[in-house]
Amino acid sequence: MLRALLSEVLANTPVRTYLAYLGMSILTAAPAGMPRNQLARQVARSARVPGEETAVVVDNLEVTGLIVNLPGQADVMIPSDRGAAAMQAIRSEVAKVSQRVYEGIPEDDLVIAKRTLAT
Repeated sequence: MLRALLSEVLANTPVRTYLAYLGMSILTAAPAGMPRNQLARQVARSARVPGEETAVVVDNLEVTGLIVNLPGQADVMIPSDRGAAAMQAIRSEVAKVSQRVYEGIPEDDLVIAKRTLAT
């Protein structure tokens, strides 16, 4: 259910897909950037999809200007200003949606609710 909600949020952003979101999330967590092929492998591992599919996702992130090469390091990718802003907006919207989903659930039941909705 939460993945469906995330997909709705992503549809209105330049990130658009779950795999692109994973790639941007992984890259924004890497302060020094990450080599392109390593990023594709990590997305593939996280999503349990073939690496060829995620290599295309990484290429699309670059083509759409969400990630760029680290200056002076042609193979190391970092989020662009546009990509970082998009991720910040997505995280903000996801927090709002999550708050609405979990609103009114007693504290003792939240752990179970979150686990159930994440499947």
